[in-house]
Amino acid sequence: MNKKWLLLFLAIHIPPIHSLTLVYNMRIRRAFNIPPGLLDSRKLVILSAVPIYFGRRSHIVTTQPTVDVHENRNIVGSVFNARYLPSRNWWAEVTTGLENDHCSFEGSDSFSASRTGVDDFVFTGGYRHFIGDRTQLVIYGLAGLPAGRTVRLDDRYGPLVGSRFYGAGFGTEASYAFIENKNQALSGIIQQRFVHFFSRGWFPVLPPCDTIVPGNFTDLLVTLQYRNHTTLYELGFNATFLTNQAVITPITTIATDSFTRYAGYINILYPIARTLKPPRKPIVLSGGLNASGTKQFHTKTYSVWLGVTVVF
Repeated sequence: MNKKWLLLFLAIHIPPIHSLTLVYNMRIRRAFNIPPGLLDSRKLVILSAVPIYFGRRSHIVTTQPTVDVHENRNIVGSVFNARYLPSRNWWAEVTTGLENDHCSFEGSDSFSASRTGVDDFVFTGGYRHFIGDRTQLVIYGLAGLPAGRTVRLDDRYGPLVGSRFYGAGFGTEASYAFIENKNQALSGIIQQRFVHFFSRGWFPVLPPCDTIVPGNFTDLLVTLQYRNHTTLYELGFNATFLTNQAVITPITTIATDSFTRYAGYINILYPIARTLKPPRKPIVLSGGLNASGTKQFHTKTYSVWLGVTVVF
C-alpha cells in the first residue's frame, strides 16, 4: 500500500482523541470521590493516587485503501489527583498520570511500540450549590495541557501516553438523595461534560502543511449511588459523543463521521477514619472496573483500578 495514502487514512479515520489518555476518563475519576458527611466546611487538601490497568482491543478494516489491522493495547500506571477546597462550595484540582503504554498491531500494517511518560495535565475548578439536605448542583470549568506535543509515526493509530492537544471545556452535575439517613442513603447523579480540543499540525503522520482537527467530545454519565453507613457503592453508565473531527489540507477539508462510545462501570469507596474525633479526615480506599465499546473499528476497552485518597 502507498504509505502516503495509509497515513492520510489513519489521520482521518483514527482520530487523535482515540488515544488512551486516562486523565479525561470520567469513570476513573469517580475513584477520587469522598463519601458525603466525612468532610467539614474548613479548608482541605485532598490527595489521590489510583494505580490502574487499562486495555483496548480493536479491528481496523477498510477497503479504500486496504487496511486490516488488529490492535492490542495495554496501559499500566497510576493516575494522580490533588484538590484544594477553600470552603464547602468551591474547589480546584489538577489531575495527571504516570503510565507505560504498550501497543502491538498485526495485519497489513504490523508493528509494536512502547512508551513511558506523563499523561496530560487537567485543571478543573468549580462551584457546588446545595438545595436543602438532598439536592446538589455543580458547575465547573476545565483546561487540559499536554505533557508533550511531539508526534511520531508510532502514534498513527492514536498517540501513546497523552493526547498531544490543548483542551478546554465545562461540566455540570446534579444529584438527589432519594433516601438519606445516618445508616444508609440512595442517590441519583447525572453529569454532563463538554471538551473541545484545539487544532494543530500532525507531522510526520500528516504532511507539514496539513492540520488535524481533533474536535470535541461530550460525556453524559448517569450513576446510582448507595451508601451503607460510610461505604459507597456506585453503578453507572457513560455515553461519550465524539464530533467535528477532520483533516484540513491546502485544498480541502476532509471530515470524519461522528461516533458514540458506551461504557459501564462499578466503583466502591471505603473510608478509614484517621481519628474518631471530629473533624474526621479519613483515608478512603477505592476499587472499580470499567468496560466500554463502540462500533468504530469494533473497539472494546476495559480497566481495573485501586485507589487511595488522603484528606488533610
